[in-house]
Amino acid sequence: MTMQKPSVILIRETEEQVASSGCCGKFEGDFARCAGEWVFPERRQIKESMGAVTRWLKEEFGDAVELTIVDPRNQLYLVPKIVRDVWRFRPSLGAALRSVCLAFSFPAVLVNGAVKFSRRVPAREEILQAVFAAIPLAFNSDAVTEAI
Repeated sequence: MTMQKPSVILIRETEEQVASSGCCGKFEGDFARCAGEWVFPERRQIKESMGAVTRWLKEEFGDAVELTIVDPRNQLYLVPKIVRDVWRFRPSLGAALRSVCLAFSFPAVLVNGAVKFSRRVPAREEILQAVFAAIPLAFNSDAVTEAI
């Protein structure tokens, strides 16, 4: 029997920067300032923080987790992906409805079809704990026998 990979969906900030850079690229230099102030500094911070979450998950879990990063404007992909995860992992009814009805704010993190974080970027310990909790334990009967 094969175990399903846990699914993590990172829904990042919606507003683009002038250069259309993502969480990993930066729009820098003289053109990134307007009247001496950074353009969209709060958006840049959220994007960089979600980039850090991506790196943490890849470092900790590698290919053991299905990681999807989505711009919330991409509804043609996002809604079916959430519905598939809800169908595959069967979260509680309330969690499923919240996910499928998009009853959360951005940035958001969904794990196995359930919203775990909404309107904020989780700390490293929080996201790792949420994903570890979603990984089913596979018991090896020989290992259990040897331990007894």
